Amino acid sequence: MPKPQILYVAVSDIEAAPQGSKKHVGRGRLVETCKRLKPWRRAVAEAARVQMNDQKLPIFDVPVDVQLLFRFNRPKSHFRANGDLRPNAPKHYFVKKNDIDKITRSTLDALVMGGAMKDDCLVVRLIAEKRYCHLFEPPGVLITVSTLPDSP
Repeated sequence: MPKPQILYVAVSDIEAAPQGSKKHVGRGRLVETCKRLKPWRRAVAEAARVQMNDQKLPIFDVPVDVQLLFRFNRPKSHFRANGDLRPNAPKHYFVKKNDIDKITRSTLDALVMGGAMKDDCLVVRLIAEKRYCHLFEPPGVLITVSTLPDSP
C-alpha cells in the first residue's frame, strides 16, 4: 500500500468568499455577485501552488479527503468598548453570511486552479467548519488534502 500523500495549505489575512450566487446582466450573461470571489480564489490558488512546490507533491489525480477550517473576523458589535467580548456574543461558531457550501465550492475550485488536484470531483470525503477567529488569529482557511487508502 503506497504511503498517503498529504497537502497542508494555510491562507491568511483574507476572508473566504462564496461562489454560486449569480446575477443576470443581460443577453443571457450571468456574473458572480460577490466581488471578493476573485481575490479569494487567487489567494487560495497561489498558496496551494507554493505548498505543492515546497512539499514536492505531484498533482492529486486520485480520490482525496479534504478538510477545511474557515476563520472569520468577529464584528465590532461583539466587543465592549474596553475590547472584551460581550457576554451575549457567540463563543465560537460563525452562523451569519457565507453559506458553508458556497465558500467550500470557491475554495475547492481554487485548489484546482492552483494545481493541487486535477478536478474537484476527486473529493470523496469533505469536512468543513467555519468559526470566528481566536485571539490574534487571522481570518482565512486551513486546508488539508490527503489521498485515501485503497478501498477493500
